[in-house]
Amino acid sequence: MNRSKKILSVFIAMTLMITGFALVANAGSPTLDEKTLDVKFRQIIEMPELDGDDSELLEQAIEAAVATGWFYNSAEQRFERLVTYTDIEVTIDGADIELDSHGQAKVLTQTNKSLEVKVYDPVTNESYAQLISGDTTEATVIFDVDISYMISVDNKSMENLEKSDFTINASPTDPYWSNGEQGVYGYRLHCNRFNGYLGNGTYYSNQASPSAILNFFASDCDWALGSYSNCLADYTSNPFCAASPQSKQASCSGLIGHYGRFHMHTTYTGN
Repeated sequence: MNRSKKILSVFIAMTLMITGFALVANAGSPTLDEKTLDVKFRQIIEMPELDGDDSELLEQAIEAAVATGWFYNSAEQRFERLVTYTDIEVTIDGADIELDSHGQAKVLTQTNKSLEVKVYDPVTNESYAQLISGDTTEATVIFDVDISYMISVDNKSMENLEKSDFTINASPTDPYWSNGEQGVYGYRLHCNRFNGYLGNGTYYSNQASPSAILNFFASDCDWALGSYSNCLADYTSNPFCAASPQSKQASCSGLIGHYGRFHMHTTYTGN
């Protein structure tokens, strides 16, 4: 066999080997699909039991709730809204992903493989997990967050204080409020969560009620909760809004560029 024939034979043999390896590799490689993932939080406010006198307040609350994206689920007797948080950590099967401003991300995954989506909120130190089916290219993951406790306001933040540590009523220097106290412009407070435009501007600390919920809708706290997870930390060991220290008073108002003391909203936007 001459030199040229030997070279040709070697070339053909190598080509067949490479082709064979490629076929084996392709046969063993999984196919990949791009999935669009949409991560939402469903905030929930459970309604207390209502009597006949509360029906008008409920109708007003339903009207006020619309301004900040809430709707009333009559079957479950609760208010709900879907919000997007970008200040959270999201992983899919252990790999970090980054959400855009709409709470969405595109990821390349193995075809028909189920995925575990985990969300961690560093503000509250809470983790959530959900399994999504692998037979879809678009998936919306919804995590429920019950914020009913936020309407019951301040019992916990005051339980370690002596009565002598604060006055009966709030003032321009005292952020501690008494249950049923009417809001006054310029008074200090731990959180602007009862200055909604259709409410009565009254502080309720003992329990969730239609009046307290009406005051909450379109308040500074409500607006802030719609975009930031910070306020979810209010009843953790490191609350975002707090009566003490002073630097934490009405922190939710600062998030949305509002006055950091009590002010009553005259429109749903807070103007």
